[in-house]
Amino acid sequence: MSAVLNDRDAILQAATVRIVNPKNAWINLTASAPGFHLNAAGQVDLAKVTVTADLVGLDDAVTFTAVGGTLSNAVGRSVDVTYNGQTAIVTAKVVSNGDEFQRALIIPVLRDGASGTGTPGARGAGHYYGSGTAWTDALANITVPTAKVVGDVVTISSGTYVMEKRWTGSAWIETGTVINGGLIVTGSVLGSAIKAGTLDIRKADGTVIVRADSTIADQIPNGALSFVQIGGDLSSTNYVNGQSGWYLERNGDIWVNNLRSRGYLCGGAISGWAWPAAGAGAGFYVGPQGALFGNRSDNLWLALLADGTIDSKNFNVTPDGRVTINGALIINPQINNPTTITEFSVSIPSIQKNSQANSSSYVTYGTLGINPVNGSGQYQCQWQISVESGDVILIPSTDGTVATIKGRGSNIMALASVSVTVVDTGKNITKIAGAFIRYQHGTGQIS
Repeated sequence: MSAVLNDRDAILQAATVRIVNPKNAWINLTASAPGFHLNAAGQVDLAKVTVTADLVGLDDAVTFTAVGGTLSNAVGRSVDVTYNGQTAIVTAKVVSNGDEFQRALIIPVLRDGASGTGTPGARGAGHYYGSGTAWTDALANITVPTAKVVGDVVTISSGTYVMEKRWTGSAWIETGTVINGGLIVTGSVLGSAIKAGTLDIRKADGTVIVRADSTIADQIPNGALSFVQIGGDLSSTNYVNGQSGWYLERNGDIWVNNLRSRGYLCGGAISGWAWPAAGAGAGFYVGPQGALFGNRSDNLWLALLADGTIDSKNFNVTPDGRVTINGALIINPQINNPTTITEFSVSIPSIQKNSQANSSSYVTYGTLGINPVNGSGQYQCQWQISVESGDVILIPSTDGTVATIKGRGSNIMALASVSVTVVDTGKNITKIAGAFIRYQHGTGQIS
């Protein structure tokens, strides 16, 4: 922009629309159709055309006039021109700053000629589409709108099926495509057109990946696959679930018959079933929780837990050394005197060797009581009796610290083993003591 010379120049240069040179101003006229249209019978089927003015370098009102046509609906910079029996000439005029600009547009009359009297030529080949879930020649024949011509192509398809064939003049055959250059369109090359021994597969630099005269196995020598990604599961050809072969799942699980390792066998867990035991039958588990053998569901197990606990059906050792035995502890069936364990002892009455008269009712043989030494005074007792002969019973007291032994019989030796598990709850210590019971019913004394 040139330098401002005075106040008037400043006002002119600040104006929104400035025509420095009227010769640069212009009016473009466009029509909504190439002309009015009459059919072969002389009837008008396009009688109205809209003309629009586009201004270049101008920003003033547009005035339209017409010769040979009627103007209507003049809105802004457009106007409708109606057919009036002849070609119309529309003129747009703009007056700007005393200068007048005009542009004219001719709207011709287009008339269809009369129909010819010659014989129509033969139909050319076309491509037609039909709906179906399988190919049949009968369906293809009715898909073609007229008599078939050589080169007609029919595509039969549904949501899940598609087949395309070409008419040769005597039969429908699958279509093939001749490709120029390096372009291959998906689905355009028939498998029957690729013949063994005629195709090399190469990299972009020309290096042969697979030669035409070799098999895939020839191209992959032992150890040649350095890195391969597989998108699905893998299995041997003889794999039968639970019977033979091997199966490698994509998630990392593998199903085999035997697993032999020349090195370490490592993993998150090694198991015959999951922890804890699931279902009946034998099994094992070695993992972060510990080692479990047998089956807890069958009450037959041995567990070595990670925290140091040893556990089975009737035997438990806690990490702090506490031992629990669920059952009788037979120390020695031939010991007649009570067995004393550190801090606890069991007293047995001196009448355990006496004879006893025959009796059908229970008679008292004596009582057994714990005799703790250096205990806390807080005890829990669990008594057990194992009878070898006779009818012998054990009746613990209310607090469990004393048990009464009774028996009955005729001309029989009553033999039984008694054990007591004593828990010092104050010191959290468990001790076990045992004794042997012998009574002779009927004549004779115990020697």
